Amino acid sequence: MIRVVTIAVLVTLPMVLQAQDTPPCTYERCALRIEDANPRLPARVVQGIEGRPVGTFGLFSPAIPLLASGPDSVRIPYEAFRTRQHLFTAFGALSLASLIAVPMVTHMSAHGPGSAAYVMLGTSVAFGAGALAVGLGARSKLDEAIAQYNDRLPDRR
Repeated sequence: MIRVVTIAVLVTLPMVLQAQDTPPCTYERCALRIEDANPRLPARVVQGIEGRPVGTFGLFSPAIPLLASGPDSVRIPYEAFRTRQHLFTAFGALSLASLIAVPMVTHMSAHGPGSAAYVMLGTSVAFGAGALAVGLGARSKLDEAIAQYNDRLPDRR
């Protein structure tokens, strides 16, 4: 009997000690925010007062496991953000491709810029405007997801 108790204590002791080492997730330690103070670096999502990076904006949207695995009130706006960020990237790429095609279409035409060049230019502007609109909506969804995450922290002020 003593052996069983000793083995049980030895097996569970490391788990108890590890649980005691992990400090609680307070607002000061776990709150998320978007940090975009440095214009030379892309914006990033950081956590806590130390500013630990949890996601960086780039060509595609950042994967932030804290938001992706959160409750519906956090996860749904985060997924909407990722969808809109991917659309922003696609519309931006189409806008750039259309704009790059304008000089090529113009150069290939024997009579100067024809209607195809103007259509390509208009297409570029339309995709660019769409990218801008979708991109602004993406940022607001990320802000919403972060606010919902922070509101769920135990000592929210």
